[in-house]
Amino acid sequence: MKHASAAAPGQAAASFEKALTALWRRTYSTLGDITVSAILNRVLHEASGKYAILDSVKLDANGIDFTEFQDRAASAGGRELKEATEFVLVE
Repeated sequence: MKHASAAAPGQAAASFEKALTALWRRTYSTLGDITVSAILNRVLHEASGKYAILDSVKLDANGIDFTEFQDRAASAGGRELKEATEFVLVE
């Protein structure tokens, strides 16, 4: 995400989706769905308190749903989007 500040919001959102999906897949096979879901729910809950845009990332039975996030990211400020996505990936 180092270049996210220079990227358009749509590109930054796509990069975030790709990174979080990769983390999900890698940890899911090791930790299982209950543990990974609990961790991601906690991270998203904490992050949403700081960055409202992250409230639009949803976790369901199929994994992570970025549909609403992508829509909201298109109108988000680049700095807020960068800080929000970095917070989730580091947390």
